[in-house]
Amino acid sequence: MRYAAWIGANLVAAWAAPLASFALSAVLPAAADWTIAIVYPATGAMVGLIQWAVMARWFGMGSRLWIPATALGLVASVMFSWWFLLAPGLASGLAQYALVKRRWPVLAELWVAAAALGWAAGVMAAGISGIAGPPWGLWVSMSAAAAAYGAATAPVLALVERLNPPEPAPLSIAGKLALGLAACLSLATCASGLRVFLFLFLPR
Repeated sequence: MRYAAWIGANLVAAWAAPLASFALSAVLPAAADWTIAIVYPATGAMVGLIQWAVMARWFGMGSRLWIPATALGLVASVMFSWWFLLAPGLASGLAQYALVKRRWPVLAELWVAAAALGWAAGVMAAGISGIAGPPWGLWVSMSAAAAAYGAATAPVLALVERLNPPEPAPLSIAGKLALGLAACLSLATCASGLRVFLFLFLPR
């Protein structure tokens, strides 16, 4: 049930985020740089909120930092330009990595790999199948990517829950170093997202 809720939450986010994006784009001035600067972080935050609601309820991920980390991670994926549709899984996985590492220290690295590969596999499967063309191309690609992302990360959640105690013991020196590295990777990804945000927001 918990893992089905996680996959379902990602499917809901895959539909809710584009709808929010279209709605915001409709009410904001189309030509302004700050339009994109609002739309991307807002839709990313919606994805993070939906994911966090399931994480907090069923997987013990209580940190609300999940929401801004996800938002900035998805904004960072804009930097990958032409392969933008393949990038959100990697960027959000890296941005969430420190939070996952703190909650489940053992094999938390699998989270990043599963997020990146699951998302990319979903997008590519939708493209190869030929069902991702107009007029439903975006919806099909997003839905396939979200389903594959959820299906790829759900076993990782099951594994790290099994390998890590419910209440993690105090970190050793090696654990603190690993958490520091995870935090650096997460911060670097979020910084990239913030850089994109400022680049789009500030007048040139």
